[in-house]
Amino acid sequence: MKIKKMFTLLSAVIMAGSMTTNAFAKEVVQTPEVSYDVTSLEDRIAKLEYNDQHPDFEFHGYARTGLLLNAERGLKKSSTFPGPFDKKFVGRLGNEDNTYAELEFVKRFYMENGSWAKFHAMLVSDTASYSDNSGNISDDASGWGTSSIQARQIYVEMGNLPTFTGAFKDSTVWAGKRYYNRRDIHITDQYYTDMSGTGLGIDNIALGEGKLSLATVARNSDLGFEEDVIGLVAKYSIGNFEFDLVGAKSQDNEDNDSDRAKNGFQAFGQYNLGSYYGLNGFSKFYAQVGSGIGATYGLGSLGNALGNYKKAMSYKVGTWGLTTLNDKWDLFTTVYGQYDDKPENSDTKDHKDNGFETAFVVRPVYKINSNFELQFEGGIGYTESDFADDTNADGTFYKLTFAPTLKMDSNQFWARPEIRTFVSYVGGETEDRSKEKTKYKNDNIRVGVQAEVWF
Repeated sequence: MKIKKMFTLLSAVIMAGSMTTNAFAKEVVQTPEVSYDVTSLEDRIAKLEYNDQHPDFEFHGYARTGLLLNAERGLKKSSTFPGPFDKKFVGRLGNEDNTYAELEFVKRFYMENGSWAKFHAMLVSDTASYSDNSGNISDDASGWGTSSIQARQIYVEMGNLPTFTGAFKDSTVWAGKRYYNRRDIHITDQYYTDMSGTGLGIDNIALGEGKLSLATVARNSDLGFEEDVIGLVAKYSIGNFEFDLVGAKSQDNEDNDSDRAKNGFQAFGQYNLGSYYGLNGFSKFYAQVGSGIGATYGLGSLGNALGNYKKAMSYKVGTWGLTTLNDKWDLFTTVYGQYDDKPENSDTKDHKDNGFETAFVVRPVYKINSNFELQFEGGIGYTESDFADDTNADGTFYKLTFAPTLKMDSNQFWARPEIRTFVSYVGGETEDRSKEKTKYKNDNIRVGVQAEVWF
């Protein structure tokens, strides 16, 4: 009987608690509801594919590293005189002695309205040391020496902005420090246009049948002077044609009242041929003209250097291209010529001579199999200089290189990484422009190895 009474009493308590809970439950309206993901399998797959095509993070890079040794001087390092010859004259294959690396990190941002942004950060390191540190051990008790790491690019770009319509619908806006409007010839490692610096720009504005890009960019002198240059850059692409107009000004030159130009102008044009002069491949023809800051060493860049004098004018024409001759042979060639009309320096009288330079470089590649090829490179260049104290400018330079190369797919000229061994014959004759008129002749054999990669 007692057990029965206890059970009855317990049941009554439970029922009372249940009733109390139900009574108060109607008042707790702020309690969130639990939602469940009912996305279809097709939607999930589509989202995964979108994320694969639009990653939040990117990692890009370029690097080259290796040895360049003088075979006629007991395999002595060839960084010292007569060191690597100017690559724009004789080519880069078997003619580079440094370890150079670019590491770029890109963070992407996406919004539900379809807009996107990217943050770019690039670190660059360059050293001619063959040690496992970046400098001289004696420079630092820690043994790491001096560092050569620099931040070459730090900028933000935005695109697909909903408020951008009409001609600006496909435009992108950027600001910061960046590589800009660079056109390079790979086998000579030369940028015949390079407006890199720090500034602001908008690219891909629809104008007629083409695209217009506008930017204002500032940079320092290329040769270590304190003078700054600011430029306005306009680029227009239509069909197979590209055109640039660049105006530049240096207030520092204005303040110093020097013979160097206070401003300058450049014009550039290029035609992109869809064949290698009628053969399979591609080729490009370009022409440049510049005045003042845009002349001599400043042609093709915003540089402010010793040749940028008042009334100076420079003219340059060139062509380069790549062809696959057959299943076994690729061929890359480049040739250019530049003439500089320089006025006399009223102070030193050193700069009264005009300048001229020209070069031809060719790189044939023979594919033995899918992983092994033989690269050859020949180059010859001639230059005249107007600097009285420049002992290694006037003259002729030449190089022949043979480089057995291992790569993952030799059927693709641009495929990297590559590991090369090489032997190079380099030579040339230069003339001291001083009163002694001393001539230097250098002929020697270089050997070495190099790895190169980009991604």
